[in-house]
Amino acid sequence: MPAEKVLIAVFEFLLAATLVAASALTGQGRNFYVSPAGKPNATGSLRNPWDLQTALKRQGIVKPGDTVFLRGGIYNGTASNGFDCTLAGTPSASITIKNYQNERAVIDRGGTDRTEQAALDLFGPHVTLWGLEIMNSYPVRDRISPYTGTIRSWRGPGIYIAPGATDCKIINCIIHDNNSGIYDKENRTEIYGNLIYYNGNNGFAHGMYIGNNAGTKYVIDNLVFDNAGLGIQSYSADTKSQQSGIHVEGNVCFNNGAITLDDQNSTNILVGAEAGVSAERVSLISNYIYDPPNVVPNKSKGIRLGQVDQNNKNAVVRDNYIACKVPMTVQWWDSIEMRGNTIYTPNTSINLQMQPGDTTTSYLWDNNIYISGRSGAPVFTIDSSPGLNLSSWRQRTKLDAHSQIIRNASLRPGGIEVFVRPNRYESGRGHIIVFNWARHNSVSVDIASLRLEMGAYYEVKDAQNYFGPPVARGTYDGKPITLPISLSALPLPVGDVERVPNHTAPEFIAFVVQRSQKLGKD
Repeated sequence: MPAEKVLIAVFEFLLAATLVAASALTGQGRNFYVSPAGKPNATGSLRNPWDLQTALKRQGIVKPGDTVFLRGGIYNGTASNGFDCTLAGTPSASITIKNYQNERAVIDRGGTDRTEQAALDLFGPHVTLWGLEIMNSYPVRDRISPYTGTIRSWRGPGIYIAPGATDCKIINCIIHDNNSGIYDKENRTEIYGNLIYYNGNNGFAHGMYIGNNAGTKYVIDNLVFDNAGLGIQSYSADTKSQQSGIHVEGNVCFNNGAITLDDQNSTNILVGAEAGVSAERVSLISNYIYDPPNVVPNKSKGIRLGQVDQNNKNAVVRDNYIACKVPMTVQWWDSIEMRGNTIYTPNTSINLQMQPGDTTTSYLWDNNIYISGRSGAPVFTIDSSPGLNLSSWRQRTKLDAHSQIIRNASLRPGGIEVFVRPNRYESGRGHIIVFNWARHNSVSVDIASLRLEMGAYYEVKDAQNYFGPPVARGTYDGKPITLPISLSALPLPVGDVERVPNHTAPEFIAFVVQRSQKLGKD
């Protein structure tokens, strides 16, 4: 078997913060309990649980540092028009709402209304959602709103972070079949480790739709795929929200736009805004982006920095791995650090636009790898220039002095690229990302960085079929594990989506590794 190139992406600041972060979110205060059969007049104990809506409004009883555990089952929000959470934590003690002992707790919006009510609204600050499944089982997915008669997002998001709900966290949740998965324009949210898929009914609904003004919003280690519109859209339609302090790291974004027809556009990661809202303090680091080769160019876009406003300030784009038809578009930035990225495309590698009279003297743009999928050399464009080869690009822009081009006879990358991302909040959990350019049937992966103890039980899930049977399971013995790559099974989206997606294997696949209680039959 040919040698495989295995890259282990481990970020030390995540590992060092694991125990501190986990202890700050759970175990400090009292525990309360909720079940689908709970009652408003219950005590909130394990044996006498509340119903969900009662628990989410018990701000006089559920206090900072407390945890509300949701027992397994479906929490149907049809009658209540979704669920509203008015609980509020403090900077030193958040309130955590978490599934109980890995039980499958499903919050189901179960309908729509003219107000576009979410499955779960957060109104208070310093609230953490952890391990919940958020969805909408309402089957109508028309791109035209039945309320306005126009193409718009109308089903309501999975999670809505309302004005005033600052400093919230969404951790290791599964968010699917809503309108946008997460709608969040509040400050300093952390969106971490979530699976976000099958959301939206047209190109205006995305995996997440975010903004930020004060401090920094962290979007880290999410799996965002097969959504209707964009994967991660960090965007402001007007001056009511800002794009200041956006940190996007370790996310796996692929095949977004897959459930809508080809007239709808999609981009995997976009940061930008309309005129009057300049983006600043933006970081895109170690993200993994893929679109299948048969996807049309308007749906095969990697990273886009800049939208309409032409006065963007500063951004860092570093160590991303991108394979799609329109991999990198950079528009109107005063300062850019573009280093260590790997870009594979059969089309133009870089689209750069600048204000008239601006120069690249403030750009730190080097040490990138451009893998050519063209019969000729990679193509670069700046402003209205025709396509440039690397030599002409260097001469014109003074960029990429030490960057390199790889051009294989197959016009494809070679070998296998494997990345392992440990989960900050749950030891033994993490993501494995495989670019299987060699089209092997299996891959060997070292998972030592996931912090499983010797003898611990683990299971590996296909992210695109998370609720299906594990693709591998075992007892950890410190050795690399072998994972199958020729997978095809997918769950159907809820309702009448315009198109049912296909699996991206064997060329690309993402796995979720997690602890299991014991070994057993599926």
